[in-house]
Amino acid sequence: METKTITIDTNIYSLRAVLSTAYVFLNDYYFFLNQPEEGKIKIDIKPKEEGTSLDKIEGEFNNELINVGLRQKVFEENRKVREMIVNIALNGIDKNSVVEERPFCQNDPDGISKRWEDSVSNTHIAIEKPKGVNFSANFVKNKEKNGN
Repeated sequence: METKTITIDTNIYSLRAVLSTAYVFLNDYYFFLNQPEEGKIKIDIKPKEEGTSLDKIEGEFNNELINVGLRQKVFEENRKVREMIVNIALNGIDKNSVVEERPFCQNDPDGISKRWEDSVSNTHIAIEKPKGVNFSANFVKNKEKNGN
């Protein structure tokens, strides 16, 4: 059976990216990885079924490798944001440190980043019961009518 060989530069793509990329194609191909020299990963690709063409696999593998490599880069770049979101979700928020931790909120002339609690903390909202309505009496009457 025919085999296709691809060599990957580990200065560009990590072993994790190569393994994640190979995983995408595991249904159709076997992958044999080795490291012939420092900084290189050699991948031998063999189709699982006889008659499967290897013409496109190198291009498809390289495209998926770019995709996986970019996702890993974005994942690393956003690590601190994710950790901050999870920390706030699990531990609550410290009122005094929110704006200081977000320098992009320092220049906010419209007050968009202002916390809702700060804008209504001195406002008292009074909800009045409509005159002439007895909520508990209406509830009991409706309950008796419906037979519940």
